[in-house]
Amino acid sequence: MEDNDINKEILAELKYISRAQKTQRKSAIISVIFLIIIIPMLVLLADENEETAENEPAVTESWDEVDSLDNSNNTQQALDMALRLRDKLPHDFFGYTKSAELLNRLGRDVEAEINYQKAYDLWPSKDNYDNLSVIQLKLQRMNENKFKAEN
Repeated sequence: MEDNDINKEILAELKYISRAQKTQRKSAIISVIFLIIIIPMLVLLADENEETAENEPAVTESWDEVDSLDNSNNTQQALDMALRLRDKLPHDFFGYTKSAELLNRLGRDVEAEINYQKAYDLWPSKDNYDNLSVIQLKLQRMNENKFKAEN
């Protein structure tokens, strides 16, 4: 009887080991399939990111670069960059102030007023108030002169 019990225990242990090995094999197969799928995807993404990086301009956009473009009489390029930077940080008054200065210099006074107003709304400082007041006065005088010329 003891031999029979021992044989049953051995058989149960072998079944347990067999099940564990099947589970390990399934896990290994799933891991290999996963790697076969994931590795090529990662390689493709890496290649795509390299291509994107190669197509991007070498110039890093910054407020210093905006000033540099503006100082070298590239006001339109400076404005384009300033607008992109402003849009990245829409809750920062500085981007609106700088954009307004450049717009004002390019004679786009209505857009300058909008940007000065937004800068003042975000940061109601004396400087922002003064900038807004000056452009509003300029627009008011332009409208008065236009009205006088029409009449």
